[in-house]
Amino acid sequence: VHAPFEVAPQVELSYLLHDNLQCCARLRLPLTVARLMRPAKVNGDDFLELWHTPEFAEAEVAFICPARRAFLDSGGLFLLAKCLELGGALRPLQGVDEQPQGTVLAGTYPYAHGGMGSATDVLVRAEFGAPRDDPGACRVAVRSTSYLVNRGLAHAIL
Repeated sequence: VHAPFEVAPQVELSYLLHDNLQCCARLRLPLTVARLMRPAKVNGDDFLELWHTPEFAEAEVAFICPARRAFLDSGGLFLLAKCLELGGALRPLQGVDEQPQGTVLAGTYPYAHGGMGSATDVLVRAEFGAPRDDPGACRVAVRSTSYLVNRGLAHAIL
């Protein structure tokens, strides 16, 4: 993988049968952006500084989804953070989110935008009740300098 991608890559298998009839099959590989990410080594202050930079804000990808009952019960915010870790791709940061019903996580995508340069930090923020004080709704925002990485991670979270 040389650059960020939004949807899982596909492979096309093509072959000829004994009667020269061509057979073609397209398979989607079970590889998401999250599989290439590692937990970031950022602290709370670094997270907030990056979160508010114009480059991160302009490339934001956000969505609202209904929250499962388990996330709304006692201990649900911890369970949400564990689920959003995506198997260790993201690291939760405790005490950073100013909202009591929110959690933040940080990860690193190994390739910079355009496939050149250093790694890209990726920030995730999830909060219950947004945007219209609906306790059953969860707003998830993904920010980095790469719109494609943000879209790819949003697809993996959904």
